[in-house]
Amino acid sequence: MLNSIPLISIIIPVYNAGKHLSKCIDSVLAQTHKNLEIILVDDGSTDTSSQICDEYAAKDTRIKVIHQRNQGVSSARNAGLKATTGQYIGFVDADDYIDSDMYSYLLNLLQSTHSDMARCGIYALKNPPSFSLPLPAPEALSHLYPQIFIWNMLFSRATIHNIRFDTSLFFAEDMQFVVNVLNKNPKIIYKSDKKYHYSYNPQSATKQTFNLKKLTYFQAADYVLQYAIKHRLGDLRKQTEGQICYHAVGFLRQIARTDDINEKIIWDLQRKVRRGIIKHLFSYHKLSNKLFAVACCINFNLAKKIYLSLQTQENL
Repeated sequence: MLNSIPLISIIIPVYNAGKHLSKCIDSVLAQTHKNLEIILVDDGSTDTSSQICDEYAAKDTRIKVIHQRNQGVSSARNAGLKATTGQYIGFVDADDYIDSDMYSYLLNLLQSTHSDMARCGIYALKNPPSFSLPLPAPEALSHLYPQIFIWNMLFSRATIHNIRFDTSLFFAEDMQFVVNVLNKNPKIIYKSDKKYHYSYNPQSATKQTFNLKKLTYFQAADYVLQYAIKHRLGDLRKQTEGQICYHAVGFLRQIARTDDINEKIIWDLQRKVRRGIIKHLFSYHKLSNKLFAVACCINFNLAKKIYLSLQTQENL
């Protein structure tokens, strides 16, 4: 009987995802674990997403739809959390999809190891090595960072409890959420078997434009940094400082493609690059990225000229 099988609540925030939404929902409906509560949160979509959500809800009683005005992914996930009734909670992004056994796999990991959080591997990314046994939060974070996501995880309801997403964050909001959960000292089990299909497009990532909302990444990263300091995790602290530098370089690269120059923002990003430049230089990133980072430490206008020149050559 389904009632004897744990109920898993799956939250899918939806915003103008009409192109990919059906594939995403179909992959969740196809789960071998059938006792599901699927919560689609339509965050003010202006395409066909709203209609698609309602059509699926009419066909399957496991689906609930919440329509709200556009407030961002954090607000959408919070609305989904408020509506959940399951013993376990998972998240899927509307432009991704999952293997049919992902949630039965994660649930088995949780139950067989008496853990509070379970995580699987992600297609399209290089995954960290598996844990042989469940780890306490500090060791798990050090092992998995910077891959701190929510959508390839299954949480026990008690672990999340009243924790919510910070609606003032627009970048890496899930990283801050996970760190807040880790502050409750859960046990975490992770196996690198790939079950989650992440729609990563490196070509589009390199052409992204800059906007001020992206700077909220540093608020989320500071949560990790403070966690590392509190638990005396020296390697994690260095890793986080390196990631802060990496993102600052990325944002400066995006700014270099525009004529909208905010000196205060550029100065602050340069300061972040200087703090983490050594770690960045010894990272796996491309040489051109490292050269741009070094130039940014000296003079942004010089770095911009070098970057635009290299871009022109690549497009010839």
